Amino acid sequence: MDCRVIKMSVMHQQAMTYIYQQVLERLLGHFSPPQRTSLHFLIQRLLVAAGGAERVTSFTVLLAYGGGKDSSQTLALLRAAQLALAARIGVTFQIRVATQCRPGMTASMMINIQRCFSSLALQDDSRVQLLMVDDRYVLPFDYRRQPCEESRERSRHEILLNAHTQRGDVLASTHGDCYAQLASLYKLILSGPGRVNVIIVGDSPHEQLSFLRWAIRNERKAGVPRRPRRYWRSAAFLELLDTSGPGRPCISEHARHVKALRRNRFAHVHFMSIHDLRAQTSGEYWRLMTDFFRFEYHNPVFSISESGCAHPTLLAHLHGLRAEFVLDRCYDLGTDWYWRLAERLMRNKRMPVRLMERVLSRHSDPNLVQAARRAASQHALHAYGLTDTQLTCSLFAPIVNRGAELKYFLQRCHPGMVIALPYLHKVLRGHGKPEQVVRWLQDTTGLKMPVLRSLYRLQLRAHRK
Repeated sequence: MDCRVIKMSVMHQQAMTYIYQQVLERLLGHFSPPQRTSLHFLIQRLLVAAGGAERVTSFTVLLAYGGGKDSSQTLALLRAAQLALAARIGVTFQIRVATQCRPGMTASMMINIQRCFSSLALQDDSRVQLLMVDDRYVLPFDYRRQPCEESRERSRHEILLNAHTQRGDVLASTHGDCYAQLASLYKLILSGPGRVNVIIVGDSPHEQLSFLRWAIRNERKAGVPRRPRRYWRSAAFLELLDTSGPGRPCISEHARHVKALRRNRFAHVHFMSIHDLRAQTSGEYWRLMTDFFRFEYHNPVFSISESGCAHPTLLAHLHGLRAEFVLDRCYDLGTDWYWRLAERLMRNKRMPVRLMERVLSRHSDPNLVQAARRAASQHALHAYGLTDTQLTCSLFAPIVNRGAELKYFLQRCHPGMVIALPYLHKVLRGHGKPEQVVRWLQDTTGLKMPVLRSLYRLQLRAHRK
């Protein structure tokens, strides 16, 4: 019996080795000559980081995978390097892939992620661990999983809170939300079982710098002393970020007292950028995405962003609402401005012209603007439980700075409530709790009274509308 088990195990291993060899050959067939050269450089970088071939089996890399073209290319390169090393020297490194399960990610996006994993034969490989982060839970990957209610409520709260604290700056507030979620993902994975040595990053240098600047601003706001440059080369700064709270990321009280890097749990984990090794032209990666991964772009608008973290249609809707209500202009002007920005973003990301044309054609027709507006409103309500009333309120940011913009907001959107302005200020200061006033504030803002009173006391620099 034991001999049969051993024989079957050997046969299974031989079959899997053959499958992995086929995957590698197909991947290399979809790589251009420059990409195959990049693969060679990536293998060398990984071997150096691991400390040599004799240590590579205990070397683990982490990749935050969102299903977009950038992270898909990065994952393809990593998988090719893993399989090439195994074929060449018989040993290889470990890959840990983490995907966020969050509101806003459609079923078609999750199916594309599943197709990617299947094409790379990741799901039955013991050298690969596929994980899914749902709010504060780390779970095995399942493309059919729906975000938990806690995740939906947290995302809803963060969208509103970020918009208020960014004074209606739509792009800044959504970027802050995305960075907070990425930091939370890294921290949850690194805090779990098993050791991670390197976090692989495929973002552009500009995007990487923006993420670091966001983290630095959080430390400065909390009064943390300046850190040496070497500190920011590792994941040590994640130790300080408290991403478990209901609001914006802040610096935890425990982390304030971290005196030295050696006492930091994440100081040994370093970031490795491989942006310079990824495909630089749309033709080089388009065939990989459509022919190898078999991605289907039912709604190509999602390909603008990396993981649906900032839904492009929702962003356009927010710009339209801001133009209409805050700036007293036409809704279409706000959406037009956003789609011009999106076009520049797509060009910078070297997206295929035909995909860009599909995206922009849906939003250049004036007859489709109202239909897109209704679709965006439905998405916000279905994915996050947010109404247009609450989104519009957040764009005015009427609560911060002791309600400096509250009167203007009421005059523009709720003229019947102007007469109640003194009572609104009184409640926000914490003096009295008239039930009708409290209910109106919570329904209109989408935030609870303790949060509203904290925002009321928050002093932010004034800016032009």
